[in-house]
Amino acid sequence: MTAFDIRSELLRLVETLPPEQQAQILEFARFLRQKTPAEAREKIISPPRIVVRLVPATTLTNLTGMVALGGA
Repeated sequence: MTAFDIRSELLRLVETLPPEQQAQILEFARFLRQKTPAEAREKIISPPRIVVRLVPATTLTNLTGMVALGGA
């Protein structure tokens, strides 16, 4: 099971529980987090960084010969 699968299943199950039990799960998760060293938490929770760079449209003019205009 991937981390995404676990997260999805956990959220799905938690949403089916009454608020009192949701609060218990929250307390337990906080307890588990305290037991995990900070360095390990950073590796677990930090999503991969995505860098987006904006470029002027004029830099794309060299690509026009690669693909026919209009997608044909």
